[in-house]
Amino acid sequence: MLRYLGLSALLFLSGCFNLPIQSTGTVTVLNSEARPATAKETSEEKAVSTYDPNSKVETTLQAPSGALAGAKITVPAGALAVAVDLVVEESIPMAETSVVTTLGIREDIDIKPVGAGMIIRPSQNVDLTRPLTLAMPINPVSGLKSWLRRTFLAEGDHYAVFYKSMIQGELRAGVIPSSSLRQTDDGQIQFEGYFGAFWLCKVSVPIEEKIEAKTDEPTVNANRVAVIESTGIVSEELIVTKASIPEVSWLTVSLSFDANSRQGLLTASIAAGRTLSSCQADLRASISATTGLTAEVTGALSYALTIDRKDAHTLVGRFRCLDDQGRLTISDWSSSLDIPAEPEAAVAKSILINGGSEITTSTQVELTLQAIGATEMYITGAAECKSDGVWKAYSTTESWTLTQTNTKVQVYVKFRNSLGKESECISSSILHDATSPITVTSFTINSGAIQTSSTSVSIYIYAQNAAEMYLTNTANCASGGNWASYTSYRTWTLAQSNATATVYVKFRNALGTESACLSDTIIHDDLPQQRLTFPSTLMPAQRPAVP
Repeated sequence: MLRYLGLSALLFLSGCFNLPIQSTGTVTVLNSEARPATAKETSEEKAVSTYDPNSKVETTLQAPSGALAGAKITVPAGALAVAVDLVVEESIPMAETSVVTTLGIREDIDIKPVGAGMIIRPSQNVDLTRPLTLAMPINPVSGLKSWLRRTFLAEGDHYAVFYKSMIQGELRAGVIPSSSLRQTDDGQIQFEGYFGAFWLCKVSVPIEEKIEAKTDEPTVNANRVAVIESTGIVSEELIVTKASIPEVSWLTVSLSFDANSRQGLLTASIAAGRTLSSCQADLRASISATTGLTAEVTGALSYALTIDRKDAHTLVGRFRCLDDQGRLTISDWSSSLDIPAEPEAAVAKSILINGGSEITTSTQVELTLQAIGATEMYITGAAECKSDGVWKAYSTTESWTLTQTNTKVQVYVKFRNSLGKESECISSSILHDATSPITVTSFTINSGAIQTSSTSVSIYIYAQNAAEMYLTNTANCASGGNWASYTSYRTWTLAQSNATATVYVKFRNALGTESACLSDTIIHDDLPQQRLTFPSTLMPAQRPAVP
């Protein structure tokens, strides 16, 4: 409804609410005698003006017509000793720099940039003897909407200006605290600074003191070309040349996490034919976060980190590098990765002996172990992991000597995490059998007869080192029988009649080690014999042969 109010209503609103613009410090009124510098080039992203060192009054610089429209830059008289072109242009977003992490800003302070970042620089290396006066709009809008927003919100807003500037020959990152900022009547934040990049930000908590630190990270414009390096101002000619070079093509960027070691790994790849240097890895809670971890990367595009945070959270990662032409290149952010909370204690998952084998003839076995959140493990032959073990670094594989022979042997293991909190004790078993193997020398039905007319047959068995045997009419000894004491002779009933019948047998020794399943066959036939008779009148030579 406000947009339909007339002038009288507007005056009523301003008198009724009586909310003057709140300022910290004093509003500086720029010198009315200041004159504009001679404009050479103006676009949405960049404006170039020529500074006259002979001017006796302040000089104002034209701002680009795009995202920086409304910004004001004033150069004090005598601040530069030579005539030089001064460039005002957009910088890369502050989120694509390490300014906040370099300064160690508390992670609980919410930082939101207001509008685009602004760079002020000369076209060549010159000394700035006095600071510039800069003003950046709080809201990049105009008219009643802007006035109302400034009126209603200014009282509770907190601002800070982050920067990366060349100060006394050294590239430094810093933040100008709220107490050093001045809010003007036309809705701008005013401050002083040197050649460099500036980001006006709204902060959830006032930053009370100025923070500043040396940095080697260059100041980079919106075209991702370094314009101020630790060695000084980059010439305009070189900046234009580098801006024309194609950017690096990033192919992949991924972030992974190992729950056992709580290690994260950020990796990426680029198209062939280009090289990178001076890479940094950024890890953030989200793409929009301005605080987090920034770390130097050496060698390949790979960065490993230990996750110290204990609670469940998310991470994204990316790389920022200089390409082979000295131009800043930034990968996309990885997909968001869910990091689970660190368990209060290590979690024991499994133990396998020789990959899950049931029997071994050697006391030397290989253990396969799995746990979550483990940093150490305790392996023993003692029940419930009560004794006879030693804590050692966690590993998923381990060689082990069985503590018993020719019997079923248990191996126990437990784990603990970096806090010393232990898991439960778990175990696995394997049969150790180093005795002589079972040797079967003979297995026959009816002493090897081919045919029988009875389903009751005699089984003759000769096996060495057998303690028990399992006879059955079921293939592969799968079922249908019972374990019985070994004997060399036994009667058996065939399952098939008037057909080929098969009997199966297997053995096991005193330790329970089984042999393979063996078989023998015999033909059962109890049908009566059929005889042919012929007339007596036929001569013998005429009678057919009797089969």
